[in-house]
Amino acid sequence: MPLTTADARSEWGRFAEGSVERRMLVALGDDLGLRLRPRPMQLDERNRVEVEGMDPEGTVVVQLIGNQGTYKPAYRNKVLADCAKLAWLLRSVPTAERAVLVVTGLVAQAFGGWVATAAADLGIEVVVFDGNHVVPLAEHRAAAPGPSAAVPDQPAAVPEQHQPPRPPER
Repeated sequence: MPLTTADARSEWGRFAEGSVERRMLVALGDDLGLRLRPRPMQLDERNRVEVEGMDPEGTVVVQLIGNQGTYKPAYRNKVLADCAKLAWLLRSVPTAERAVLVVTGLVAQAFGGWVATAAADLGIEVVVFDGNHVVPLAEHRAAAPGPSAAVPDQPAAVPEQHQPPRPPER
């Protein structure tokens, strides 16, 4: 699918200085050693999509969920929608090699049960933003005290040895 970078309003798009989303993107960029910025794209001349973070070479695509406050079950829907978007981008953007979903500790609760396994199987890395840095979801869960790390009545973690399959060749 041909990719065209669409015009951006500014380098940071809709992320204001000091916003949690901007801080999440900077923290992930620091962790990966990459410059990540929002990027609007036009795929195959009909689908306009904005990715919340991408490196200049287009190898890493990133979505951010920066909700704070009290956990709401609707956050799981947002997680699933962003996982679907990242899986699609990983297969549709010719240069994309890696998909990362950055969430707050609050939103990490949505990864109980099958959701974390599905994300891993789709090739999506999930990292948790602690306010300053990002850590892999499994590491966040290992450090989280008690059952609050997962949605009630759901298993808490994906096995460390789980390796997601490679996306199909384009």
